[in-house]
Amino acid sequence: MAEQDAGNTPAGSAVVVSGDIAKLECAFVDAVRSAKRADSAAAVLVVVGSHLQHIYLRRLLARSLSAVANVRFLTLMDLAGELALAGGASGAAGTGSALPLPDGAHVPLLEQVIAEHRSHGSRDRTHGLADAGMVHAVAATIRDLREGAIEPRLVASASQRPWLRTLAAMASAYRAVLAPFTDITERVAEAAAAPPAQ
Repeated sequence: MAEQDAGNTPAGSAVVVSGDIAKLECAFVDAVRSAKRADSAAAVLVVVGSHLQHIYLRRLLARSLSAVANVRFLTLMDLAGELALAGGASGAAGTGSALPLPDGAHVPLLEQVIAEHRSHGSRDRTHGLADAGMVHAVAATIRDLREGAIEPRLVASASQRPWLRTLAAMASAYRAVLAPFTDITERVAEAAAAPPAQ
């Protein structure tokens, strides 16, 4: 059974707990519907566990509620970046000459990498990962791998499946495209590797 925990949640927020995914999905849709009831333009912020989950939940909202405006999805890494910027942290702190990655630039860069893979081979060589309907899912997966500090070589060695090797090659190419830039993922990794402050 899905239960809403109102004990320690701030006003206007909801935490729903359940072992049943279908009930969680219904509770999520109901929470967004309720937030939009009085004002369809009201801002709704959803914290998700991954970029892939963001895509799934956005599609679930589209199926369930049709057009829904002003619903933002953030991973914990995205949220950390927003909090750091709100606290006055510099976007390129500690990164030398690296350029801060502009907001929203991840997807176009990933689409560029995927398009290059598509142009270098037939559909069989990309194993469907470069198909139009897969671009956002592949982009989300590659971002999740990077944020989880999972190296492309580990993905390639995890299985003999050809599509995993293609995904690993795309992830590697994406990291190369990101080389001139810095973003919250890189800054968090640098902070984690730094010696503790004395």
